[in-house]
Amino acid sequence: MNSYIEMINQAIEYIEENIDGETKLCDISKQFYISEYHFERIFRAVIGTSLKNYIIGRKLTKAFYRVISSDDLIINISMDYGFKYPEVFSRAFKRQFGISPQKCRKDMIRVNTIEKANIINREFVSCPRGLTLKVEYVYLETIRLKGILMDVDINEVGYESIIRNRSETFIDKISNINNLNYDKFYSMVNWLDYESGNYNIFSGIESNEGDNLKHCTGRIINGGWFARFNYNGEMLEICTTLLNDLFKWIAVNEVKLNSNDVGIISVYDKNYFDSSEVHILIPVVIADLSDS
Repeated sequence: MNSYIEMINQAIEYIEENIDGETKLCDISKQFYISEYHFERIFRAVIGTSLKNYIIGRKLTKAFYRVISSDDLIINISMDYGFKYPEVFSRAFKRQFGISPQKCRKDMIRVNTIEKANIINREFVSCPRGLTLKVEYVYLETIRLKGILMDVDINEVGYESIIRNRSETFIDKISNINNLNYDKFYSMVNWLDYESGNYNIFSGIESNEGDNLKHCTGRIINGGWFARFNYNGEMLEICTTLLNDLFKWIAVNEVKLNSNDVGIISVYDKNYFDSSEVHILIPVVIADLSDS
């Protein structure tokens, strides 16, 4: 496990154990013998938000569950999570969830809570402009794929199961076909409407002219340079983390993407279910690599 990931995992557990107290940046950074600035930089890179915002979000989430599930006085709840004055708690609660704790209890309104961070294991390195994903640049020849294309709405209940079931069904159907390369399985995501959560996902396998997959959808990954990142976990779980990581990586490294219509490519080796390692490929244009 990357040392940065291990550090933040320990920090998250410490925060949970001390959520009803006054958890400070200086207290946490001292545990790892690093400066407050350096710890904050690592935390932002791994979690995607500041330590302060995360702690407040977790406190208010814990308070929210107390508000809707108990008859405890609001003032007592606020004090239990470190808010000295109920009006400060109410303002913070409304700023976080868009509704006052009193109205939330009265109308039993559900809100978007900040749950305990589920940290995805991936590699980070330090660079002059901040902490960034560890990257390897690789050149790929043109790859021809055959597979299935699925339209997905992440707001649909059970969409993860739909994707997983259709992918597994496809794999079962092709498992006994000759002339296929079963060493790798590919998945490509293209956002149709990022704001609404609509996108399509292609899942497939390398094929050739002599395959028996005529009724499957074909895709081509054009040859070129790709940035490759390694993640550990199930793709459906790492998706949000991946997008946040990539946005920051592009900004920090000032990378130019290659618009080749394939989107984000996920590559799974045949031993994926044992290793849980996913290789993420992003097509890039880098002059010194392209000219080599």
